[in-house]
Amino acid sequence: MGTENHNLLFSRIIDQAVPGLKKTLSAKQAEKSVITRLKQGTAGLMADYPGLAYPEAEILHNRLAVVVHAAVRKQRELRQLGVYRSPREEKGLKALTRQLTYEDQFKPNWAENTLPDAIDSGHGAVAYLYDLLEFTENVIEPKGDSDKAITLKQRRPDIYNILLNEENVNGEISKIDIINQIIGTAISQQEKGEEPETLMLNVRYPYRFPFENYMNQIYAVLDEYDLSIGDIKRHCDPQAPYFTQSGLHGDDSDSALWLDSHLGPKLREILLAVPQAENSRAEDNAPYFKRNFGVEQFTDLLNSTVFCQQLTLERSDLESLFSCGEYVPHLSPNVDPETITGYAAEQGREVSPAVYGSVFINNNVLPAIKTGSDASPDDHIISHMDESRCERIERFLRLSRALNLSYDELDTLLTSVIHAENNQMDKGLIITGNTLRAIGLFVSLNRKLKCTVSQFAVLYDGITIYSRGKEISDFDRLFNNDDRFNYRFILDDKKMEERDINRICSVFGINYDTFSYLALLTREVLGLDVLTRSRQVISALYRPVVLADLLKIKPLELLALLKSMNPDAQYDRLFTGVPENRVYKAFDQADITSAISALVNIQNWRTENKLSVAQIFNWITPAIVDDQEDNTERELFRQIKENTGSTLFTNEALYLAGVPKGTDWTSVLKTLVNEQGVLRDTEDGLDWDSYKDYALAIITSEVGKVLKNTTSEERKTIINTVLSVLLEKRAAQWKSVSGLLEGYLGNKTDSITPALYWCGSNTESFLTSVRAQPDDNMLSAGKNTVMELLSGLRRYSEIITHFRLEPAMMSQLLSHDNNSRYGLKTEKPTLQLLYRLSVYRQLIDEGKQPAEKLLNYLSLISSLPQGGSSDEIRLYRDQALNKLSLFMGWSINELLTAAQYVAPDNAIIRTLPQILLVKQIHSVCLNTGLSARSVISLFNLDENSESSQYQAVADQVMESLAPQDVSLYSNDESSQGDLTVSVSAGRTTLLVYSENQKEEEVAEDETQLTVTLLTLESKPLEGIPVIWEKISKQGELPGAESKTDKSGRASVTLKAGQQQGVVLVKAHYGVKSIPLPLVRVDCDISTLGATGVQTIPENPVDIPADGKTQVEITAFFRDSYDNPGIDKTISWETTGGRFIYKGAITDVHGNCSAILVSDEAADITVRVFCEDTPEEYTEATVSFISA
Repeated sequence: MGTENHNLLFSRIIDQAVPGLKKTLSAKQAEKSVITRLKQGTAGLMADYPGLAYPEAEILHNRLAVVVHAAVRKQRELRQLGVYRSPREEKGLKALTRQLTYEDQFKPNWAENTLPDAIDSGHGAVAYLYDLLEFTENVIEPKGDSDKAITLKQRRPDIYNILLNEENVNGEISKIDIINQIIGTAISQQEKGEEPETLMLNVRYPYRFPFENYMNQIYAVLDEYDLSIGDIKRHCDPQAPYFTQSGLHGDDSDSALWLDSHLGPKLREILLAVPQAENSRAEDNAPYFKRNFGVEQFTDLLNSTVFCQQLTLERSDLESLFSCGEYVPHLSPNVDPETITGYAAEQGREVSPAVYGSVFINNNVLPAIKTGSDASPDDHIISHMDESRCERIERFLRLSRALNLSYDELDTLLTSVIHAENNQMDKGLIITGNTLRAIGLFVSLNRKLKCTVSQFAVLYDGITIYSRGKEISDFDRLFNNDDRFNYRFILDDKKMEERDINRICSVFGINYDTFSYLALLTREVLGLDVLTRSRQVISALYRPVVLADLLKIKPLELLALLKSMNPDAQYDRLFTGVPENRVYKAFDQADITSAISALVNIQNWRTENKLSVAQIFNWITPAIVDDQEDNTERELFRQIKENTGSTLFTNEALYLAGVPKGTDWTSVLKTLVNEQGVLRDTEDGLDWDSYKDYALAIITSEVGKVLKNTTSEERKTIINTVLSVLLEKRAAQWKSVSGLLEGYLGNKTDSITPALYWCGSNTESFLTSVRAQPDDNMLSAGKNTVMELLSGLRRYSEIITHFRLEPAMMSQLLSHDNNSRYGLKTEKPTLQLLYRLSVYRQLIDEGKQPAEKLLNYLSLISSLPQGGSSDEIRLYRDQALNKLSLFMGWSINELLTAAQYVAPDNAIIRTLPQILLVKQIHSVCLNTGLSARSVISLFNLDENSESSQYQAVADQVMESLAPQDVSLYSNDESSQGDLTVSVSAGRTTLLVYSENQKEEEVAEDETQLTVTLLTLESKPLEGIPVIWEKISKQGELPGAESKTDKSGRASVTLKAGQQQGVVLVKAHYGVKSIPLPLVRVDCDISTLGATGVQTIPENPVDIPADGKTQVEITAFFRDSYDNPGIDKTISWETTGGRFIYKGAITDVHGNCSAILVSDEAADITVRVFCEDTPEEYTEATVSFISA
């Protein structure tokens, strides 16, 4: 290579290595080649070029080494290229003879040489790697400080252990495999031999650590379904949703908001730790800066180059972090500086980053951190930074990375939230648990509603009047960025004018009525006589508008929802006053965080259940009753008085039905009917069976007193007649009232009567009130109870209709004291009541069985004792789970896990709220594919959970997604669940106990009925109560209940009784029952025989043998105790004639008949006998004569 080429190459190397250096250098000696300069080293370069400093010489020398090695490799590659020369044309003797070649002379063994692409090729990748290793060890590493330098073998020992084979050299390896191998090797060399996950949790630098992989595992599943751990917690909390609580919070509500932030426990621990870096001795802070910044001491970070290098920041990132350079903050030109307390402008309207932009890292204290200093123009120096501000920067950067927010957004978020905590601007800005609680709410709103930091800051602090760089403030973006307005809206604390109000209505998108209501609230809360053009007033007006816009409702609807949550709590003051971010546990009070969270949840619930805000508000808040009826009500009352006349319970109605006259029955039955003939209702009036039993008892008692001289049969007939008329009139009164009110209210008839009871009234009360009014003045001038009743009736009937509540459910709910069973307080509508009704409706709609099954389950389970032995509890639990599994269509194993969480004492689900909570867990499992165990484990996480708990939950979450052999529910109603039940009877036939046997003092026949309860492992269940129920009239059961013994057996004695037939007995245990073997009560078969015969005509002689004249023959069968032989097979025999009818089975009296005719004259003998005892027969003789 010529000198000029050498000089040109060297010049290019200088330009690339050290730009601008070529102009300042002057050659001291003749130009040398690049290789010569490389061999000289840095000392030779500095000697040849006196203006060259050592750092620059080292950079230049490294660049020369790279160029030389690249050239060497290129030459190696060219050395083996198979370039063939063009064949020369030979002439003369050379063309006739074969010339000598290298192969002919030396005969090389080409098979032993390497191919061009082989791994042992001299110019291949392996050779290049080896050359680089040698160059690193022999040239680069010797130049380093032996005390500080880290050699390649120390940094990457894995390189020297690589096996150079075809697979490793030429195979395709993913980048992630290489990274995992490198990290794994590095971690394996750490001291103490800790697990990689543990090591990555304990590392603090760089800021992508601590690496909490369990959070990635959990959210890899939850993100698929747009859920957070906080959402899971709210789904599984018995106190949720929190908008149903008086203080809008529960025991776990704050934990749920914490977990919405997606911050792992290790990161939360760092953010909440007490300050570790103090402005004191440097040696005390050295471990902190080494662990968190990777530097030996704090002063190393005062150089901006080192600061950016250690924190992986670009220059623009540094300026954004410190709010300097292109990001200098300034006050809006449309804000009067004199209205701002403590305002101090830096230059013009520029403000300190400690006022806006970088408030948190400066702790709201002047002077703010900046690059450069007043004494030196060097911008590599960072001024006004101390150890405590470094620690704030560290926490700030970690949080920015975790939330994926820019520095200005995070600063705005933190300052607005912390200001709401302190309610003062001059207090220190410290991240607390309350701060993270609000951040969790922001993350949730951002994920669900796309809420921005600016919108969230308005809710907690107020509208922003500052901006950075070329941006404009949020205030100007709203009020002064529209060309339609010809004047600027200025915040100057002066009285608000009419044009200002119009401007606000236009910007906020509200009408004047909405503004008037918001203005009224704002004046009351802030204690103002008039509204002013101030940041505080504008922010107070804007908060309900912002949140309503996020929720896609109107501001007045938002305030109505707040009113519905607790009409007396005045939660609207949280938005139109000074926001407060504060945790309440014992007090029934809410802060801005709880209120916003409750509004989001109630809006989601309202939308899912297709409820309007007006419906909720009208149902919850007390109704305003119009005291004066209009023509509609008058017409309604007139029709009621006309149409119910024929439905009244009167003496005439009873007389027409056949009840004896001469008695004033309405007076006698005054307990059941009032003076107007309207039937009185009872507390259990919706339950017809209960009312019927109640009425029958009263009628029986009164009729017995009045008609003492009549027979029992006559009294029974009269009682049944009176009861029939009473129930008929009651049904007619209900139907009449329901039908008329249906037209008035526009709701279904079947919701009217339950609504009347729900109002605290009933059909009797309503009818009596209406009929008692004079025709000319239907309503009295006093308290209008009827109009109040109609108002409440409309409200309750709408609730029943909307949630499609079944009559059976309303009967159970309103007819008995079932609050402990249903957990529904029906005194007045509440949000908790409406929410539980909505979940109940969803439960029924998604159930695998009709609603009656669930209501029957609640009725059965409430009858079980609360305590008992372990076997009793196990039996009740298994049976309850079996029934719920059938209803919900969920596996018993999963249901058991949920039941153990809902009812930890014994896993027996007894109440409707418990069932609804299980339904919530079931819904999460269905939507996510997670197991019930995983869902409940996620719920158990809170802000104090350790990393080990999160890891265990993450493992459960991942395991639950794998295909598992889950036992599905059985839809067999007769299934006994986890039990083996057997029944037996000592004898299946008993001898009926007749009067003759009593007289002869013969012992009554009896047998033992037995039920055996065993587990699937054949373990007997001891102490289980078994209730015996006789379904049939036959037989007698002296005892109604017994308990299983050590063998799991429970027995009862069944006596024959005085009536023949089949005895049906059921054994009830827990919430299930099983029929016992059928036992037949019969006569004594061994002594059964025909005891006589009767003929019609009585003396069958001279009967015409015309084939038409009949002789009816009846045989009587009795045993030795004169018991009739019922249902016995009978045989007939005759010596002549023919039977036109022949009975084969005896009737209930033990008789059997046949009809005989004859075509020929003869004396005929008829024999009849029971097939079981043919020797016990009887005969009858019939004489036929010629016709």
